[in-house]
Amino acid sequence: MIYIIWTFLIAIIILGLIVIDYYRTWKHHKEIDDLLECQEYIVCDDLHQPLYDHEALFIHNEQIYHQDIEDSYQKLCELQEYISRWSHEIKLPLAALHMMNERNDDVTLRMEIKEQCEKMEQLLHTMLTGCKTWNSHYDKKIELLSLKGIVDKSIRHQSFFLIKEHFEIDNQIMDEKVLSDEQWLVYMLDQIIHNAIKYHKEQPKLSLYTEIKGNRTILHIRDNGIGICKEDILSVFEKGYTGNNVRNGEYKSTGMGLYFVRQIARMLEHQIEIVSIPQKYTDVRIIFDHHLDFFNITEL
Repeated sequence: MIYIIWTFLIAIIILGLIVIDYYRTWKHHKEIDDLLECQEYIVCDDLHQPLYDHEALFIHNEQIYHQDIEDSYQKLCELQEYISRWSHEIKLPLAALHMMNERNDDVTLRMEIKEQCEKMEQLLHTMLTGCKTWNSHYDKKIELLSLKGIVDKSIRHQSFFLIKEHFEIDNQIMDEKVLSDEQWLVYMLDQIIHNAIKYHKEQPKLSLYTEIKGNRTILHIRDNGIGICKEDILSVFEKGYTGNNVRNGEYKSTGMGLYFVRQIARMLEHQIEIVSIPQKYTDVRIIFDHHLDFFNITEL
């Protein structure tokens, strides 16, 4: 009889332990499910939790991480679209300001206003193009281009300041053809020539010529300005780098122009180099490799 009672009591205790363990397991899983339904990262500090709990939390955090990336990319695209629309819309009042300024009878004031308008147009163009480079999906069209036409177009873009600073232009570009994207390549030249204007000396001169080496065409954009210090040469393409050649604080550089130039060169698969001697010259070289087989082009 006593044996039966003890057996019964042990059975009740075992059953109670099973019920308690089941309840704890159910409660734990419910907590995990509740956590996984949240939209935030979960940090697990209990290293003694079962492995499947860690796996569930890892999967959850990975899903949130990818969602955060997608949300950030969407916001970046929306910001890019806003900047693009704003840049185009602001050109209308700027063009109107140009037209109104033409009726200005004060010649000196008219030229000063025109200069500021030209600067604003360049800054708008730089901002718009720079905004496009932030997008991982570049809009590019590689085709066979006349290098002379590209160089002439960039010189026209900078003509106001080239004339204002009395630059001598030595353009030796003839009938060379290169594989590139017209819009991006013109922007690169705009930035390089703009720097030549910014850091010019007396009797400024800008020389443009090509050099052919095997299947490579090298475009030289050379000026006789203040040059680049040796310690700056390796850093001029870094984001935000302004260097030491700022004359008495006269120029307020953002340090983004050459950074964008390098980004675009990489995107177009061009090489870019700078050779400079302070107070003598700066020679910026864009190197075009002609991958003819890839583009199904038989001759240049």
